[in-house]
Amino acid sequence: MALLSVDTLNGEKAGSRSAVEFDQLTACYPARPLSLPGTDARISAIAGRFALCYGQRLLLRYDGDDARTDLLLHLAGSLHEGNPEASVSLLLVNVRPEDAALCSQAVDVPVYAASLDQSPDFSLRQADLLLEQSLRSVEAGKDVILLVDSLTDLGGLYPIAAQQPGQPSPGFPCPGSLQKAKRLFGAARATEQAGTLTILAAVKEKGLEVFQPMCNCYLHLTGEGGLAEDSFLRTAP
Repeated sequence: MALLSVDTLNGEKAGSRSAVEFDQLTACYPARPLSLPGTDARISAIAGRFALCYGQRLLLRYDGDDARTDLLLHLAGSLHEGNPEASVSLLLVNVRPEDAALCSQAVDVPVYAASLDQSPDFSLRQADLLLEQSLRSVEAGKDVILLVDSLTDLGGLYPIAAQQPGQPSPGFPCPGSLQKAKRLFGAARATEQAGTLTILAAVKEKGLEVFQPMCNCYLHLTGEGGLAEDSFLRTAP
């Protein structure tokens, strides 16, 4: 079948947009607050200490891998409930197929899951498509929130899909293995002319030193659900 015409593009009438490309938008410090409703003690601990905003580039470290995805699910539900005008999505990398199904059923937001039995190329392509879709929405003036589990797993897939030159980085086979994950995480920002892209991304300990300098908010949750002292939020000077 041949494509005869395009009526709508990203929810808008085709040809009606005159948006500035994402890379040409002026980034600014996040200032418009996000709402985090709910009774989950971990989310209450976050909201009680930091005022998270649209455009946040948030790095999440949780002491205990088993509870990390559960926390992201609760965060996705809270953000969807408290910020109905925003588009909320969850990206899961290298998860068990049964966990991917459970996550899709647990929250009322789109879940993009790449399970362990799928190829690295599929996972990377899915992350690329989700990012590009998000960037087009931001250009159109919309607010997008992505939750990612995890940057470490995403970065670890790249050298499996393609051989990369360079010297090894701590915890990763080569510098090129980080590029997909760094591009996705670095895209989060508030803009002066258009919408915002907020990213809340989990990271494992071996990827911490790579991604922590990129974030403007770092949340280190202890196994008991409280915030560790090294958590921080960078604000406008």
